[in-house]
Amino acid sequence: MRRSTLALVLVSALLGACSKAPTQPSGSSGDARTSPRPAEKMKLGVIAKGTIHEFWLAVKAGAEAACKEEGVEMLWDGPSTETRHDEQRRILENMVSAGARGIVIAPTSHEALVRPVQNAVDAGVPVVVFDSNLDGDAYVSFVATDNRAGGKLAGKAIIDRTAGTPQRLLMLRYTEGSGSTRAREAGFEEAVAEAQGPQLLESQFTNGTTEGAIDVATNMLNRYVVNGKLEVEGMFAANLPTTIGMMRALDRLAKQGVAVNVVAMGFDSSEELINGLKGNKIQGLIVQDPYGMGYTGVRTMLAHLRGQDVPKYIDTGVTLVTLPDLDRPEIRKLLGLKD
Repeated sequence: MRRSTLALVLVSALLGACSKAPTQPSGSSGDARTSPRPAEKMKLGVIAKGTIHEFWLAVKAGAEAACKEEGVEMLWDGPSTETRHDEQRRILENMVSAGARGIVIAPTSHEALVRPVQNAVDAGVPVVVFDSNLDGDAYVSFVATDNRAGGKLAGKAIIDRTAGTPQRLLMLRYTEGSGSTRAREAGFEEAVAEAQGPQLLESQFTNGTTEGAIDVATNMLNRYVVNGKLEVEGMFAANLPTTIGMMRALDRLAKQGVAVNVVAMGFDSSEELINGLKGNKIQGLIVQDPYGMGYTGVRTMLAHLRGQDVPKYIDTGVTLVTLPDLDRPEIRKLLGLKD
């Protein structure tokens, strides 16, 4: 959280000496018969991986706040699902055609969006990447969680809490090609390898939806039920839909009478997951700052457009949240919980 705050302070400082987007009328000062016309607002494109999950709604809120502060018109969009790379490419192209001065994008794929981003840059429209990384370096800055560190944090938390058990672990992956979740999964695997004792029994990709995650998690868990007991001590899920899928699958198994004693850690938060944390259906969440990510992404692009030097990478922070943490004011603020 401290790194997230520092990132916002850094970008705000870069912009402090800059004027806001022009709002004064522009017209012929020498012709009294000509009515002055207000200058058009600068347009900035913000493209998410999707528009359904609560995470992206929080990103949108942060981006909107930054645009409002700076008098900028935000063009917001995203594909219908986070696996529709061609749809996101078309959105990017349409925003360039619509006159966006800059694009802030969370790529659906670290590979599939390389050429579209390069095309935008070649057309004179700079790009800031956020949330998920992109191969190459055509972008101005990468604004994101240190996803590998987040996955490693989850792995260490599970390993610490399962000490003294066989430490048999499972991992529910997101979709192939997603840069952010790929880094989290690698961080989790790194934590397991460094600990040496724990065993990662299996990991499976999902199709990008909560329903698909439930199905994959259920099938995977059922393979380790022996004599009415789940012989798994820990499980990690890489993002919001996979975490919900993991939690529902574990809960369903327990309601069927299977003995379930699993330390389950997920990534991101939602009302359902926070309630699950309160009900001990899940034991921890690795939480990002999506509002701060959207806000910082926009402010970073505006700083660049105004000629300021910006960092190539801005870490927006990552935090482990367990049940006792829900009483901490800074955690409640991060999660958007009201007092």
